Amino acid sequence: EKLRVLYEEEGYYSARIIPVIKTLDSEKKTLTFFIQEGPRARVKTVAFEGAQSIPVKKLKKPLFTREYSFLFSWFDDSGIYKKDELANDIERIRQAYLDEGYLNAQVGSATVDLSADKKWFTIRFPIVEGAQFKLAKTDYKGQTLFTEAELRSESKLKEGSVIRMAEVRNEVTRVTDLYGAKGYAFAEVNPDIRPDQDAKTAVVVFDTKEGALIQVRNINITGNEKTRDKVIRRELRLNEAELIDTAALKRSFQRLNNLNYFETVEIIPKQLDPNTVDLDVKVKEKSTGTFSVGGGFSSLDQLSLVADITEGNLFGRGQLLKIRGQLGQRRSLGVLTFREPYLFDEPLSGQVDLYARDTFFVSYFETRVGADAVLGKFFSEYLSGSLSLLRERLTITNQDPSN
Repeated sequence: EKLRVLYEEEGYYSARIIPVIKTLDSEKKTLTFFIQEGPRARVKTVAFEGAQSIPVKKLKKPLFTREYSFLFSWFDDSGIYKKDELANDIERIRQAYLDEGYLNAQVGSATVDLSADKKWFTIRFPIVEGAQFKLAKTDYKGQTLFTEAELRSESKLKEGSVIRMAEVRNEVTRVTDLYGAKGYAFAEVNPDIRPDQDAKTAVVVFDTKEGALIQVRNINITGNEKTRDKVIRRELRLNEAELIDTAALKRSFQRLNNLNYFETVEIIPKQLDPNTVDLDVKVKEKSTGTFSVGGGFSSLDQLSLVADITEGNLFGRGQLLKIRGQLGQRRSLGVLTFREPYLFDEPLSGQVDLYARDTFFVSYFETRVGADAVLGKFFSEYLSGSLSLLRERLTITNQDPSN
C-alpha cells in the first residue's frame, strides 16, 4: 500500500505492484515486488465553474496545477497533479478575485476526475464571484509621527476605483517604509477592510502601531573567510550608533548581493532591548574566479584560440584582475585589466587596461600597444561619472618591400 501511494504521488495511477514471497528454508523468506509503472497521469483540463468576470488565462497563471503541454512540460512541472497543492491553488484563485475587488468571492473544494485509462486528470474549481467592490475612502489611525494628510497625499489608492488587495498591500508597505526610514523598524500597519454590502463599497482603515525608535549598536559580520570586513562594511548603508533605516537596510542587502562574491546574504536585526538592535550580517562565500578556453572561426581572424582568466575578489580585497588572450591566424590580442572599486577607501573607482594587439592585413601588418586608465566618481547612490585617458602606440609595417 505504501508503494502504491508513493507511485500515485508521482502521478503513476495505473502502476501495478505484485508482491512475491519465496521460501528459502524454514527460517528465511524473500519478498520481491514486481512493478509495472505504466504511463504517468497528466492534467489535461483545469476548469473554473462560475468564473465570468476574470479571464480564465488570468486565473490559471498563478496556479501550481497547470495543464499538460507537449512543448513545455518537458522543462517544467506543468501537467503534474499534486493533491497537496490544491488547497494552495484555491487560495491563489481567491487572491486573484480579491485583487479585482471581489471581496465576497468564494472558491470551493476542487473536484478531481481521473480518466478511465488513468492517463488524464480533469480538475474543476467551483467559484461564486459575488459583487465587485469599490473604494469609498481610506482612513489612517494610530499615527503620531505623520499627519493623516501626509500619509494620504502619497497614497496610490483612489476613491471610487476598484478596491484591489494588491494595492492595499502596497500601501501597507509604503507606510511601513516611511516609519522605517525614521528609525521605527518594528512599526506595524494593519489594514481593516470594512465593506458596505448594499452600496458595494468599502472603507479601508490603516491602523498603525508605531513602536519605538531603534538604534543600531553593533554590526557583526560572519562567514567571510576570504573577503575582508571592510569590503563588506563599505557596501552597507547603515552605521553603528545610528538610527536604523529599513530602506538603507534593503539597499545594503542589494549591494552585497550585487558584488557577486556570496552565495547567500542575510542581514538580521537582533533586538537587544526595546530601543537597540545589533545587525548580524551573515554571508556564505562562493568562488569568484573563472577560467575559460575557447576557439572559433571568422572571416577576419580565421581560426583563433581564446583564453580568459578572471578573479573578481582578488585576495579578498574586492579588486578585479582579468587576463585575456587571443591567438589567431590573422589577429592576436592580449589584455590585462585591474580594477579597484574604492581608491584610497573613498567613493572613487580606478581601472587600468594594458593591451597589445597584432593584426595582419593583406598589404600591411599593424601593431597596437596601449594603456587605458579610467577614474570613476560616485556622486550619489545611483549616479556616477568617469573620466578616461587612453594612450596608444601604433606601428604599421609594409608587407611589400617595393613600397
